[in-house]
Amino acid sequence: MLSQSGYALQPPPQPLNSPQFQVLIGEADIIVVGKVGRVKKIELAANTGKEITVEVTLKIEKLLKGEISGENIHIQESYPLFGSSGNDALSSKKATSAGQIVSVSAGPRPYHGKYNDGERIIILLKVNKGTDTYRPAGSGTYDQYLCEFIIDVDGIKPLYFMFADDMEKYTRSEGAFIGLIEELSEKN
Repeated sequence: MLSQSGYALQPPPQPLNSPQFQVLIGEADIIVVGKVGRVKKIELAANTGKEITVEVTLKIEKLLKGEISGENIHIQESYPLFGSSGNDALSSKKATSAGQIVSVSAGPRPYHGKYNDGERIIILLKVNKGTDTYRPAGSGTYDQYLCEFIIDVDGIKPLYFMFADDMEKYTRSEGAFIGLIEELSEKN
């Protein structure tokens, strides 16, 4: 049986360098360091299949850009479930019983955040128009940088791409990465 991970056939963006990162910082409405709190996933039927909406409460530890009130920020993203196309091979009894193909969906999948309760992240956010919620810059795209960065004991980790050589020294520690964000913010 064939199984795919959703991003297997999709090339990642080029490694993120500091000039590109400066542009992303300039485009972000809010930049925060925070701890993931409540994570709620809702599966909905969409026009062509299933869609996942993720709602996250992020406890703000440090605000690096923008203005907000309160100590929490609410993130909301929606994205199609892999293989949820209305023409999906799984909907065919014959294809399912043959056990040969899991999905015939083709094309790039939109990037989306990944949230684990208690995990610390640095995130560049855009306002969801008409709401009091935010989404990571790059969410819902397949050819841009998703601006959610996991804070790990080994440094800062991106989700769907790599850092370029000129960023490596800043990604080894949370303090160095935050310092880079503050430095590049001043240039915008």
